[in-house]
Amino acid sequence: MSGTFFKIKRKYLLNAVIISVAIALSVGLLAVGATMLGVKLAEVEFNPVLYLPIGLGSAIVVGAPLILFLIPTDKRLAKKLDENLALNEKVQTMIEFAGDDSSMAAIQRADTEKRLISVPFNTFNLKKWWAYVIAVVLSCAVFCTAFFIPGKEEAPVVPPTEEVFVPTDFQLKQLELLIDYVEEDADFVEVARQAVLAELEVLHEMVKSEEEYTKGEMDTAVLAAITDIHAAVDGVNSYKKIASTMLLSADENVLTIAKTLGSLSIFTVGDGFIKVGESYSDKTGQDLYDGLIVFASYFDIALTGNGVDSSDALLVALKEFPNQVRATAEIIKEDETEEVKQNRISNLFSSNENAVGRILDQISIQNDNRDERDIVVEELLDIFGLTEDDLPTAIKDKLEEENQAKYPEDKEDDKLGDGGMGSGETIYGSNDAVFDPETATHVKYGEIINQWYEEGRLNDGTVPEELKQLYLDYISYLDGNKDKFD
Repeated sequence: MSGTFFKIKRKYLLNAVIISVAIALSVGLLAVGATMLGVKLAEVEFNPVLYLPIGLGSAIVVGAPLILFLIPTDKRLAKKLDENLALNEKVQTMIEFAGDDSSMAAIQRADTEKRLISVPFNTFNLKKWWAYVIAVVLSCAVFCTAFFIPGKEEAPVVPPTEEVFVPTDFQLKQLELLIDYVEEDADFVEVARQAVLAELEVLHEMVKSEEEYTKGEMDTAVLAAITDIHAAVDGVNSYKKIASTMLLSADENVLTIAKTLGSLSIFTVGDGFIKVGESYSDKTGQDLYDGLIVFASYFDIALTGNGVDSSDALLVALKEFPNQVRATAEIIKEDETEEVKQNRISNLFSSNENAVGRILDQISIQNDNRDERDIVVEELLDIFGLTEDDLPTAIKDKLEEENQAKYPEDKEDDKLGDGGMGSGETIYGSNDAVFDPETATHVKYGEIINQWYEEGRLNDGTVPEELKQLYLDYISYLDGNKDKFD
């Protein structure tokens, strides 16, 4: 094959690349410029990032097929050289018989090579190159024009001005009254009281301060204080931690008591102990003794591993209870009658003078802590114009959990047949355990109200006449005669 032919072919290949690039670049710039100009004149929103794929896409769509068309093949280039140089198909013949080793073919190739060499090489330079330069320049002009034309002016983004917190005298007075209440009247244990006071004093200083706070900053400070108040009360209230391990017990009676602890109600917890005591009413002799001993052992185990300090008053009272159960179990082994034994069991699980009473005392104290916490939080929300919806999610979840424990949906008081005095044929209301000062025990509300009603205590002269009539009206109302009071 002729070396001169291949040199000419490389020259044509370079020309094809230059032409394709120039045209592709021109088309890409024109596409971007036209799009940009239309967007700006129409004043529409457009993502500038999209200009890049528009330009590249247009250039590739035009340039790729163009270069494939312009790249010369051997036969096509040979035909073109024969036509342009009037070589009488010499080049085409050379290409056609490139693989022929005959003397005639060799002579023909040499003659064609000689004719090609005699042609000036600049004959094969790019013709009309200026046209391609002009095309690129015009495309750049369109692009630059579109680029520098001012587009739609966007309104400056003005950051929202945060509302400034301006405390009122009323808010300051409310906060001071709340501090006085916590300091002097609230039924907090002292550790919780001091922690709550510290949080309130911080808010008090912020409200009194001349430093300017935004509403958002003050709201954040209030919610942080509420979170810390919850943490302080949780730190002194041990009932949740204790109940959590008791709920792992395998003993049904231990579980009965554990399920009531979350309510923090002395009535609910007292009912739990009474219910456990009643579970032994059908047991006698060795079965009764063994049942109490096993229960005491499970109760001991359930009080371990809860992470509560050993000096915690509620934990101490609870740990005292299984010891009293064992002591009672030993005593009833010597009792002569089943009636005496059952009376001892009843006193064990209901008397306010034993461990149950001390447990209920601590439940009452921890309930007071929680109630006072809720009072303080409610006041803070009211003072600073917040609602419960503004509380942190963790606090709202905890309150929901506490409410479910305090007011369970399957609470027995809500079931048909529970509560009331007498035979139970009429429902009068709650049948919670109430404290009877005469026996120093917790008894069913229905029993004590029935006792008062039937024993004629209103007629022994100790009750004032006005109070007597009020009580009789109350009983009449419960009996279904409420129409006469409407």
